[in-house]
Amino acid sequence: NVTSGVMTLNGTSNSHFGSLLNYGTVTANAPIAVSGDVLNAQSGVITLNKNALSSFNSLVNQGTITTYAPLTVNNSYVQDAGSLTVNTALSSARVRSLAAVPVEAAFKTGSFSGGGGKIILNGAVWQINQMADGVYAGTITGSGSISKNGNATLEFTGKNNYSGGTTITAGTLIASTQSLGTGAIIDNATLVIAQDVDGVLSNAISGEGVFIKSGTGTVALQGDGSAFSGTTNILGGGLVVNGQLDNLNITVDSGAVISGSGTVGEVEVKAGGTLLSGSSDGNGGMTVSDDLHVHQGATVSLKGTGFSTGSSVAYEGRSYQMLASDRITVNGVAQLDGGTLNLTIQEGVRLKNLEGYNLLSAVSGVEGKFDNFVTSLKTDYMFLSPTIVYVANNVDLLMRRNETSFAAAGDTQNAQAVGRALDPLPETNSIIYAMESLNKQEAAKGLKSLNGELHASARTALLQDSYFVRDAAISRMVGAECKQGGDTAMQTAKLNGQRTDGKCVTESASLWMLGYGSFGANAQANNAYGMSHSSSGFVMGADTPVLGWHVGGLVGYGHTSFNSKEVSSNGHSNNISLGAYAVRNWNNWALRVGGSYTWNMLSMTRNVNFVGLSDRLNSRYNGGTAQAFGDLGYQFNLNPVFVEPFADIAYVNLHTNGFAERGGAAALVGRKTDTGVTYSTFGARIASTFLVRGIPLVPNATAGYRHAFGLATPRLHESFASGSNDFEVSGVSVARDVAVAKIGLRAKLSDLLDVGVTYIGQYGRRSEDSGVTGNIKITF
Repeated sequence: NVTSGVMTLNGTSNSHFGSLLNYGTVTANAPIAVSGDVLNAQSGVITLNKNALSSFNSLVNQGTITTYAPLTVNNSYVQDAGSLTVNTALSSARVRSLAAVPVEAAFKTGSFSGGGGKIILNGAVWQINQMADGVYAGTITGSGSISKNGNATLEFTGKNNYSGGTTITAGTLIASTQSLGTGAIIDNATLVIAQDVDGVLSNAISGEGVFIKSGTGTVALQGDGSAFSGTTNILGGGLVVNGQLDNLNITVDSGAVISGSGTVGEVEVKAGGTLLSGSSDGNGGMTVSDDLHVHQGATVSLKGTGFSTGSSVAYEGRSYQMLASDRITVNGVAQLDGGTLNLTIQEGVRLKNLEGYNLLSAVSGVEGKFDNFVTSLKTDYMFLSPTIVYVANNVDLLMRRNETSFAAAGDTQNAQAVGRALDPLPETNSIIYAMESLNKQEAAKGLKSLNGELHASARTALLQDSYFVRDAAISRMVGAECKQGGDTAMQTAKLNGQRTDGKCVTESASLWMLGYGSFGANAQANNAYGMSHSSSGFVMGADTPVLGWHVGGLVGYGHTSFNSKEVSSNGHSNNISLGAYAVRNWNNWALRVGGSYTWNMLSMTRNVNFVGLSDRLNSRYNGGTAQAFGDLGYQFNLNPVFVEPFADIAYVNLHTNGFAERGGAAALVGRKTDTGVTYSTFGARIASTFLVRGIPLVPNATAGYRHAFGLATPRLHESFASGSNDFEVSGVSVARDVAVAKIGLRAKLSDLLDVGVTYIGQYGRRSEDSGVTGNIKITF
């Protein structure tokens, strides 16, 4: 039938053709049978009206076919860029669609495949009798439905939105979450959801067939699956179940994951498979309505929170408070053939002793155990051990105190000492409650903060500061002598001509005063952290000749501050001193002796601050520093310079009363204690005298080596005010060996008045101190 031809078939008799090539118009009102091939070209129009029950051997449609009567294609039908509208029924042994096919009635095909095109199911049911495997990459739309028959496999790879539903009665249908439209799925054969990207399957599912998830993507089942009683195999990727699928029996293969907070039937997790129960916030769980079987090599993964459930569990005589977590509820038997239990704790959550999680419960009992437990709890806690226990029908994780001593976290002897004192304390003690849940780094900070070592280190600062009272007395005694570089009164008379009787002005009574200021530091040793300190004050005295001696007395006030940043502690002491001294000369020899007593009034502040505990502590207590000293020198007059080698010795004893800190749980009680140190110093003094504009100036210097004998490291016994054994802490050490250097200048303003200034440096291996003194003397 050529392009301009018109063929109309009327009547009731059948028309038979060997083949039909149509470029024009064919209208059939009676049955047509074509034993050969039918080609409806691009310009062709074929209309099969109501009574035209037609049968073709094969059909290639490039034009327009509209049928109102059943059409059977015995071999193959190819839809090639044409248009097919079926208003009744179309059946074909094999269909290949390359273009749009609107279908409004029954659409029966044999094996189906296609590389493109579009099928519109306008309320029709497309029955596919798939006898050979095929893939359709086109799209399917409309309100119709699909019935997959035949034992072969058909795969939909396009994005379809037909709404009538999908029924699988035989063979296998492979699809993605975007290929099955929006209608319900009846699976009585095999449905495979194969995809490598995540997706959501919102269709309701029913039937007794097989549901398979393959590919690396994760699929969330959000439709109603309560009527599906078949089996589910997860071969790859993940399947998320958050709904009520009580009859969904699931097998999880190696590399696959079942997750969610829904209800499923029987679950079997094979080696390499994972059961991830719960929600992202760690407060949910999966319910298994039948049995759970975890194979060797499988993994069960859960999350824990820090929120209390209000319930408790008794284990070995102790009560454990349970926290909210993901969990698995099994209404049958939980068979554990090994496998790994993996517990992840919510970020920022810190578990305490006697807390735990209920991870699995089984109504009919738990058989077997996990053979591996993986959790960050094993490394995050030093003194608590996460323990998996199997009690009755439950699998619980309990946080239990282990055998590790608190002292193991200490990085100094003091920290270790306070750690050992904490070990016997009960769990109800707030310090223990805080310490138990720490890791090693946090616990080390806690012990450092708790030990109160500054109380001991402050003793070192006070022992060292005794030098300023002692040095003020000795310096005054050196200045009271009628020797060159000493008082200079005789020299002054000779130089300025005011006096020529040769007498030393210092044979009269004198009043003097010296002010000082210094700062220094003692470095950290293996017992205590470093301490910085500063001192300031004044010493004043009066002296006069008595029976060949020059005898005097002194009084002084000083303020000593000390600070240890590492232990967040600081304090100060106000010091009031009284003393006496005397000096006597035999030719070039000079003997100087003296002693003093200082009342120390200490005030201390400690800040205890570590994870789980914060406290501010204060204390005030008194002490006393007693010292006695002697200095022996021999002067060489090397005009205009004098040199005096000397040796001196001093014994200093510091006593402090006991103290009780005010504050919270970390408050300490300290015992009264004494610390005694002997100092010996060997060195030389050098001085000279010269005039500047008629004023005698005396430059002077001292260099010496000082050694400390006795207990150079102060020790103190303390205990916690809330109750504990005593523990001993040590302070920073008094430097054993120190180089002492003094450089000064005195000016004789008149026979009765002189002033001076001196730099003092003290340098040891682990300590240093630098200071300045200024003095004035009035002679009567």
